[in-house]
Amino acid sequence: MASIPIVRFYQQSFETHPYWTLAFTNGALNGLGDAVAQLSQRVVSLSSYFFHQLLIKPVQLGGTKLHEKPHIYDPLRTLRFFCFGFGLGLVFAIIRQESALTVYERACYWTLEFLS
Repeated sequence: MASIPIVRFYQQSFETHPYWTLAFTNGALNGLGDAVAQLSQRVVSLSSYFFHQLLIKPVQLGGTKLHEKPHIYDPLRTLRFFCFGFGLGLVFAIIRQESALTVYERACYWTLEFLS
């Protein structure tokens, strides 16, 4: 299976560089989400465009505005989503690490307070 080496690579990367792995994963998922959104928007706009061109336009009387053209995929938009997700992933990874230490310190303090 091809997925097992990918999982091993991810685990090894996460163990050695957790911040960068989380940031890259977050950016990749954001970029993938934007790509799916743009492609689905293209499918919907294509079907609407062809429906309008084939069925509605011949029936309409003159003077009406044509339906919008199909959506064109914008790779720069996907890159912006990746960069935004990468940056937020890095920030959230750092915040998560700091809050985890804070929770651990609080738990130790409460335990010591309870035992004394």
